[in-house]
Amino acid sequence: VLPPSIRQASFDDYDQIAAVEAALGLTPRPREEWLHLWQNNPACEQIPDWPIGWVLEDEDKQIVGSIGNIPLLFKFGGRTYVAATFRGWAVDQRYRAFSLMLVTHKLQHPGVDLHLVTTAGPMPQAVFMKPGWARVPVGQWDRAAFRVTNYAEACGYT
Repeated sequence: VLPPSIRQASFDDYDQIAAVEAALGLTPRPREEWLHLWQNNPACEQIPDWPIGWVLEDEDKQIVGSIGNIPLLFKFGGRTYVAATFRGWAVDQRYRAFSLMLVTHKLQHPGVDLHLVTTAGPMPQAVFMKPGWARVPVGQWDRAAFRVTNYAEACGYT
């Protein structure tokens, strides 16, 4: 497999990006919802040249991978900061060896104060932990801190 080329994504790429996601077993958002992530995003209004993401193209100019780049603005200490969230990192199996090209381009985007990965599964999580990133310490939601005993009596069902 020849190395793919990389370029900035555009709204016209939706069909091919959705096809790559679907081929990998992901559920692509409908076109209107996907466009809404940027077109109705207040941060995009304040950052007009914001790239919506990047795509990998094969030698036939077909998209074989993509990563989205969604901006968020937040205030802290009286200053406004820019966060960038990853969205829909999907790469065709034949081009998986080149998938980090997308992450590299995203991380090199200037003007970003904080990069966020909000839905990383086990495999992407391992990639993001390598350079020293850490999970947000918000608790372990798959574990209970307490157990309800004698539920029927506690709810007045006895």
